Amino acid sequence: EIIFIILGDGDAKNEIVETIRQYELKNVLMPPPVSGPGMVAKYINYSDACVMPLKPEMVTSTITRPSKIFEFWACGKPLISCTKGEVEKLTNESGAGIVVTPGDTKGLVEAIRTLYKDPELTREMGTNAREVVVDRFSYETLKAAIENTFARIN
Repeated sequence: EIIFIILGDGDAKNEIVETIRQYELKNVLMPPPVSGPGMVAKYINYSDACVMPLKPEMVTSTITRPSKIFEFWACGKPLISCTKGEVEKLTNESGAGIVVTPGDTKGLVEAIRTLYKDPELTREMGTNAREVVVDRFSYETLKAAIENTFARIN
């Protein structure tokens, strides 16, 4: 009953395509790479939730905010965040998704099931996601913060 759409053209693409073929997965789709923000937004908007998976060895303690989370949140989609650090903190503080320890397959499955079984929670997290982007990361908000910083320097 759950359909997974995997977007991207990264290093793991061939392995993912082979796994889909090998197990004859009918609910996992991997369309050709999409270009342009409009097409990416269409796929995001077809979704109920979005996943940000990182392998444990890819997680660092540095402050990073991959741009795709802002695309997900701008579309009002909750994030299942398999990360640590800044994204984990933002997700928890905003209530815009569920954080899963990187590499925790059972935790990822449980997060997907939680959102699938609770559409109201999914909508609430999506609303929180949109609000955090508008309130903290919109062009206007970031512009004002930069201008304020420059004004203090002068």
